Amino acid sequence: MWVTLYLLDLPRFRNKTNNRLENSFRKLKANSDSSMCMKQCLDIVIRYQRRREVEYVARVIMPGSKRNLKYDEFMNQLLGKTSDRLADIFASEYKFASAPGAMEIYVVEGEELFVTIRPDRRAQKVDKFNWLCSCEFSSTMQLPCRHSMLNRKNVWRLFKIPYSSISRGKHVFSMFQPCFWHV
Repeated sequence: MWVTLYLLDLPRFRNKTNNRLENSFRKLKANSDSSMCMKQCLDIVIRYQRRREVEYVARVIMPGSKRNLKYDEFMNQLLGKTSDRLADIFASEYKFASAPGAMEIYVVEGEELFVTIRPDRRAQKVDKFNWLCSCEFSSTMQLPCRHSMLNRKNVWRLFKIPYSSISRGKHVFSMFQPCFWHV
């Protein structure tokens, strides 16, 4: 008796089948309709499951690839080439350089080997060969900074991140790691 009462409260799609979807399948509910037959509902479920499996393989199982859902495609490529720590430090510079309208506050003066970028009274020189800058971030970390990424993106119309100047074997965090001296 209580089973009949329980079945009366279940949602139905008016096609004399009990094809109810769980609350966690909100994306499935958006693609399904109350007039769909069972075959169409199963087709939607199988397509959704395949899409989720492909996302899982790309994110977790694929060997040698690290992904962070907070990063876009360029930052995930950098994450695949460097460590998590380096990508976290580089992320703030990348966010600033990829923000729309970030170049409006800079004046670019081109030279032969260097580009001078002036945000205000200070002037930062970006080397066109290795894309390193004279700012504090670039000189201490030996990494490309926001000035070089802005120059590459807006003036040269290149990819924002100069991957060639970020080598895999470069050990930029030696000052943060503990040093053990043997006496």
